[in-house]
Amino acid sequence: VTGAQKGACMRTGLTNNRNVLTATTHRSTATPVYLQYPKYVAGVEHALHMAYKHLICKCKNSFAFTDFQFANLVAIFTNVYKYKDTFYNRPFILKRAKKELTDKEVARFKREFDVMNGLSSPYILEVYCYNPDKNEYIMEYMDYTLDGYIAAHNSTLTIIQRKGIAQQILRAFDYLHSKGHLHRDISPKNILIKEYDDTLVVKRSDFGLVKIPDSTLTTVNTEFKGYFNDPALVVEGFNTYGIVHETYALTRVIYFVMTGKTNTEKIANQNLRAFVERGLNPDKTKRFQNIRDMISAFKTI
Repeated sequence: VTGAQKGACMRTGLTNNRNVLTATTHRSTATPVYLQYPKYVAGVEHALHMAYKHLICKCKNSFAFTDFQFANLVAIFTNVYKYKDTFYNRPFILKRAKKELTDKEVARFKREFDVMNGLSSPYILEVYCYNPDKNEYIMEYMDYTLDGYIAAHNSTLTIIQRKGIAQQILRAFDYLHSKGHLHRDISPKNILIKEYDDTLVVKRSDFGLVKIPDSTLTTVNTEFKGYFNDPALVVEGFNTYGIVHETYALTRVIYFVMTGKTNTEKIANQNLRAFVERGLNPDKTKRFQNIRDMISAFKTI
C-alpha cells in the first residue's frame, strides 16, 4: 500500500491500528458514555459501519485480492466471484453484470444494488460499493445458502434451532415489507446463512426482481421465477404479484426450514399443518395477508 493510498484510507475514519475501536472499548471507572447517552453509541456504531463500507469501496484496489474464483452460485445475468481481501483477511463476494446485458437489464442490476444499499437490517445482505465502469459491486460473504445449510444439517437440527432460523426469515420480510418492497424471488437458494461459533444469522439476498411502487423497471412482462412461487402466477401473470403471493412462497420456505422437506403432504404436527394450509390456501382471501399474521401464527407451532 502506498503512502497516498494509506492516507486516503485513514481519512475515512478507520485505521489498521484499531485506535478508534480500542478507544470505544477502553475500561474506565467512570460511567461509560454509552450508558449516559444511548443515542451516542448508536451514532458511533453507525459512523463506524459507514466508514467501514466506505473504506472497502475506496481502498479495494489498494490491497491484494487472493483466491479469486467463481463462487458456487447460479446467476443468469451476472458472474459471481469469491475473493480474499488480504487487508481484512476475510472473503468477500464480487457480483458483476455480464457484458451482453441490455441497458434495461444493467439498470435493473444497478437498482438491485441501490435497494440493498438503502436498507439497514441485520437480516439483509450487506453491499459495499458500486463500480459503474465495470457494472459490479462487492457484497459480504456468507457461509451457506439456506438450501445448503438444511441439506448439511437436517439430521441434527433441533426444533428450537429451526424455529430460530424461521423467525429470522420472518423478521427479514417484515422489515422489507415495511419499506414497501416485495421480493418476488423467494427460495431457499437466495436466503443465506452466516455461521458463527455461538449462533446463526439469516440474511436476504438477490433483489433483482424486487417490486418497488411506481418503479419503471417493474415490468408487466417479467418472467415467472422463483421455484417456491404460487403456480397460479403462471396463468394470472407475474405482473399481478402481491402480498398474498409473497406469503405463499414464504409459507413454503418456513415449512422447508421446519421439516427439511418441500412436499407438504402428510404433515404430522397439527399446528404446522394449519399454518401451511392457511399460507397455501387456493382462496387468496384466506391466506396470510401480511407478515405480522404469519409471525403470530408461527408462535403456535
